Amino acid sequence: MGFGIPLPKWLRTEWRAAVEERLLDPKARLYEWLRPEAVRSIAEQHFPATADHGHQLWALLTLETWMDRHGN
Repeated sequence: MGFGIPLPKWLRTEWRAAVEERLLDPKARLYEWLRPEAVRSIAEQHFPATADHGHQLWALLTLETWMDRHGN
């Protein structure tokens, strides 16, 4: 059996800077396929704990990191 990790909390605290730096950057690679305003909306709802979008932000952060390392 696994254990839960406080991913939503981490994305509001320790990893918030990484989210802002990588996902809210207008030059983010994922904006070739996604609307920047949609990503920004998810982050802006998540940071003050208005909503829990931790798993979505983690997926987007992982995608952006992968695209940055493996993209053309």
